[in-house]
Amino acid sequence: MANTVPSGSMASTKAELPLPPIYNLDFDILWTIFWMNANLHWTRRRILQDEWSSFDGPRALNVLRHTSQVCRQWRDITLGSPSLWGMAIEIDLLMAHQEDYWTKEVMERAGQSPLYVSGRFDAFRPGPRNFFTTLLNKSWERIRRLDVAITRGRYLSSETWNVLFRPSPELEVIRIQNVAGWLPKLLTDEEPHPSIFADVAPALREFSIEEAPSELFSLQAPWLSQLHSLILSSHFAFNATDVLVVLARIPTLEYLELKHILRPLKEQLMPVYLPRLRTLNILTDFTTSLFLLKWITPPAGSTLILHIFNDHNDISNQDMHSFCLEITRYIDNFFSHAPFAKSLVLEPGGRTFKIRGWRSSDETESSTDHADFIISVEPRGAIRIPELGPQKLLASLSTCRFTHTTTFEFLPSGALGSDLIPLQPSFMELFSSLLSVEHLVASAHGLRVLLYFQESSPNTIIFPLLETLRLRAVGKKDPFPTSNPVSSFLKWRITAGKPVTTLDVSESILSEQWLDWTHLDEIEGLKVILRHDENDAEEYICGTGEPERLNLRSGF
Repeated sequence: MANTVPSGSMASTKAELPLPPIYNLDFDILWTIFWMNANLHWTRRRILQDEWSSFDGPRALNVLRHTSQVCRQWRDITLGSPSLWGMAIEIDLLMAHQEDYWTKEVMERAGQSPLYVSGRFDAFRPGPRNFFTTLLNKSWERIRRLDVAITRGRYLSSETWNVLFRPSPELEVIRIQNVAGWLPKLLTDEEPHPSIFADVAPALREFSIEEAPSELFSLQAPWLSQLHSLILSSHFAFNATDVLVVLARIPTLEYLELKHILRPLKEQLMPVYLPRLRTLNILTDFTTSLFLLKWITPPAGSTLILHIFNDHNDISNQDMHSFCLEITRYIDNFFSHAPFAKSLVLEPGGRTFKIRGWRSSDETESSTDHADFIISVEPRGAIRIPELGPQKLLASLSTCRFTHTTTFEFLPSGALGSDLIPLQPSFMELFSSLLSVEHLVASAHGLRVLLYFQESSPNTIIFPLLETLRLRAVGKKDPFPTSNPVSSFLKWRITAGKPVTTLDVSESILSEQWLDWTHLDEIEGLKVILRHDENDAEEYICGTGEPERLNLRSGF
């Protein structure tokens, strides 16, 4: 006999199914969640203020569109909230459709609400170029935040940018990145030139217009004193002396970036204290950098991102000495304040020097410049730092406290050659201060240098808490390929009674020199990580009878 379902039982079963908990949320909670999603771009963490990566990840407009299609209740909430759509004016997403229906629809849904405009686009393309120009001209007074990355900005007419001379009553944030091109000269015949924002920007908190024409921006602008974030990147438009005078009037600054600043006209008399500063980012020549570092006083724990070049003159020994005094102050300020500075990367060279720090003890991403703290001295062309420059820079680190540093990455260049005797005191003082290091990341040459210093000072065990060693492939052939520093380093640690428990050689597949690790099988108990990615890992415990697994050549 066939099974039958009593009449009405199906409807009864459906009626008894519980609704998902989200259906029980009231209007205010749902709207707050939708608002947070619409605000995605503006809450995304930015390591550097001009990061293109700020446009990666989930996009507010896409999330908002999908939200409006879930059910009638959610659609009514989103369509009845113009402010949500006004927060999601993402140019590249709007321009992704060949027809302009979606663009018009979003602008209609935004109504007369304040606009949060973001996105990246190519100004050579008529669609994005015309939309951007029209949006600025028709809705400038409504724009609350503007964050755009423009490729080939020279194709935008000068008239497009003249909107910046209008009052900006709503504007809180303006970030304009100019990529692969330049901005056109502003179209104005007025003398003197009109003031940006007509000096009316009462809500402005963040200002950055990359390569802004010099006539656009004045250090006398009244709204400067209220900024929390400032990027000055006009090519050699302002001298360092005038910049410091202005900074003294901006005690609210939390992020400061100074690029291509001219050398000071006269010596500063008073230090400039910025009590809220969290990040100071400087990219300019050595002399100007030294001047700015000397006279800017940051609060405890603030970060420094410093890229120095020197186009004209060699750096003198006296200037290098003064520079070391200043960076010691910044390094110690960052690395000695808990819970900061869990990771440290050091890249010394024959005539170059680079140090980076992270607040996290996770992967240091040494292949990128994304760090919380950077000092990079890399003179261009034939210009060089003094012969004893690296030694002095290392010595400046020896007085700093690295109490919380648990990950240390050491990547000396091949130019830091075989004659290491003059550098031994400075290196050993630094290594001896890294008492909390548990994870060491090093190139083959880095291990060779570490081993040299360790064997030269047998009574001092560097990195006494070390547990994990990771071999870093730096993309260049080992300058001294005739020795195997990995095996020597591991055996030295065993002899010293401080054995390494884990060796990560997963990057060694990038180098022909480091593929066969079968000789490590004699170190019983050593865990070797042969390969790992986000979803999988391959490990081997030495001495367990399968040494052939340590030969990575078999995988090719």
